[in-house]
Amino acid sequence: MFFTESGEGAQTESAYLRKTDGSPAVRLGDGYAFGLSPDGRWALSVVSNPPAQLFLLPTRAGEPRVLPRGKIVRYGGFTADWFADSRRFVFVAREQGCRVRLYTQDIRGGEPRAISREGLNLQFGRGLSPDQKYVAAIDTNDRKIWIVPVEGGSPRPVPGAEPDELPAGWTTDGQSVYVYRPETAPPTKVYLVDVASGQRKLWKEMMPSDPAGTYGIGGLAVNPDGKSYVYNLGRILSDLYLVEGLK
Repeated sequence: MFFTESGEGAQTESAYLRKTDGSPAVRLGDGYAFGLSPDGRWALSVVSNPPAQLFLLPTRAGEPRVLPRGKIVRYGGFTADWFADSRRFVFVAREQGCRVRLYTQDIRGGEPRAISREGLNLQFGRGLSPDQKYVAAIDTNDRKIWIVPVEGGSPRPVPGAEPDELPAGWTTDGQSVYVYRPETAPPTKVYLVDVASGQRKLWKEMMPSDPAGTYGIGGLAVNPDGKSYVYNLGRILSDLYLVEGLK
């Protein structure tokens, strides 16, 4: 797991890596955890304090590298989506006087390259299609899901996707995306939407084992085969007290 830790008077966030065997977490460097490469060798972190900077952190031996930011003044979103070769990734950022848009960058060198018009944002989950040719993104104007070609071309809206639904990943065949509406009281309904025809069908209703105090699921990511998924759960708990004998 690659995650962010903050608090206790820290000047900035810290990026940590934790194995699933119960061993302690290892601090990789400063910044917000942005994405772990598929081969597990590299981790991306973002330091938002001006000037905003993107770091490439080795998960084993080695020194952190600062990636060139070109004209970018601020990194957006909460995640980067890596290509399968672990050499490139997709992310959200903006230039001075511009709105957010999608970029790609190669860790072997070179500045970021814009691949979308302004106003398109990358959400939690897996945005890249299985063939690595398209990205499922959110338009900040109509709040709907759009498909963006990685190598150039006009984006197109996903018919059948409703405003405020977010993509949570693609199916293995690349024909459909998992979509859901976050921050709604459970159960949270997840649909499969065909990106060409717009046909949608209910895939799963997610209900936490202990729903007490929950107010919504977010950050959902579904594996292409649909056999596993992960999400964040918001929960607020409180205690009720009875006081007697007040004077």
